[in-house]
Amino acid sequence: MANKFNGLVRFNPDGINLTAMENAVVKLILIGDGMSGKTQILITLAQLLIEYLQQIYSLSINESDFDDPAFRSWAERRGFFLRYGNIKWDIRTISLDTETIGLEDFEYVFPYVWNDTTYKIRLIGNDVGGQNIFHHFRDVLAKMAGPDDNLIVVFDKSRELSCYNSIEHIKRVLGIMTAENESTLSRIAYCGNKIDLEKHIREEEWREGALKSIMDKITDIMNHGRGEYSFPSLMDIQKEEQCVKADITNNQITFPDLEALIYNAIREFDSKYKTDLMSEVNTKALCREISAQLVYNQNVTILEEGSTQAEQVWEDLRTVLYQTRPLAVQYSARGRIKKDDDSAHLSQVRDKWRKFGLNLPITPEDIKFALHRTANAEELLKEMGDRFDTNALSGDGILKMLESITQETLIKLTQPIQKEKRVKRELKRF
Repeated sequence: MANKFNGLVRFNPDGINLTAMENAVVKLILIGDGMSGKTQILITLAQLLIEYLQQIYSLSINESDFDDPAFRSWAERRGFFLRYGNIKWDIRTISLDTETIGLEDFEYVFPYVWNDTTYKIRLIGNDVGGQNIFHHFRDVLAKMAGPDDNLIVVFDKSRELSCYNSIEHIKRVLGIMTAENESTLSRIAYCGNKIDLEKHIREEEWREGALKSIMDKITDIMNHGRGEYSFPSLMDIQKEEQCVKADITNNQITFPDLEALIYNAIREFDSKYKTDLMSEVNTKALCREISAQLVYNQNVTILEEGSTQAEQVWEDLRTVLYQTRPLAVQYSARGRIKKDDDSAHLSQVRDKWRKFGLNLPITPEDIKFALHRTANAEELLKEMGDRFDTNALSGDGILKMLESITQETLIKLTQPIQKEKRVKRELKRF
């Protein structure tokens, strides 16, 4: 990732003056829908900053040989370190298999040159869970964030409905907050993440492969009236996958079973499955999006033209759609039920989604439309104005975003403006 520093003048290790540093605090809060990549952005940022510090260390000791214990000792003597939650330095060991519940705090300390001055930047903040962006976004602005904080709203560019859900909530909350007191609002930056995945699923070859694989699964259901699907780790993420038999009644497949069907269809044809690009998290998030597109489009299509019920369909769907992460977590008993209760638990999950089953038969045109809409978030995000586009896995765009936010903070800190009294905000449970 060292080449990520090319063109970033203020991340130039040669310009660092370790003997004369001024302190500066940059406050950052990341928020967005679940699986939008907020935590991965912070993991990758940590790795980029470690490599940056390693370059400074090598220059300071004038040695090309690298010794990690010696490097960390050198860094900590100067007050540099990286911490996410309880994990210090080894940020990439953080698991992405489970969702961020509530929030997690982080603290990254590193040197940065701006206007010929070396600053010791203390980047502190929170990674906010995305189970319900409306409540979280509102509560973050009302209870956590102040005018000196930087709020990054992360969108998943590979999921149109997810972006639409977030944008709608943001507009609603900002409208309320601005009407109350615009001066207390944080600086808000928008980030379109997963640009690599967006490009992947927009390729015609991928769409054709997905169409064929999904249609094969659906055809099998229609021919046999019932099917067996290999759901991913339904009961316990530590156990192997198990086959669960799903009965298709009234020519309808429930939303949870549709997700699993599409998941199996994609992982069977996509050669990128199990790579960083099509990781388990990305694949499962994508399957939820495609399933939601199919179900939503089918429900809206049957309504009379001009009907106001389409809005209610969306309200009802997103109420359950963005409560938890898909597939494995959706089915997981999380240790609360005994093994003998597995089948009952699965029935409860299906009943919860019964209103949003997919009526069969489904046509290739229906699937084509859903696949097209899935990666159509760019048109929605344009209305949000300027934003940063990032690839959280490779690091593309992340340092550029950090530079912009850091410079805005330093400008504000160094301007001779009268300090206003800040109202202390209490951190309350979401």
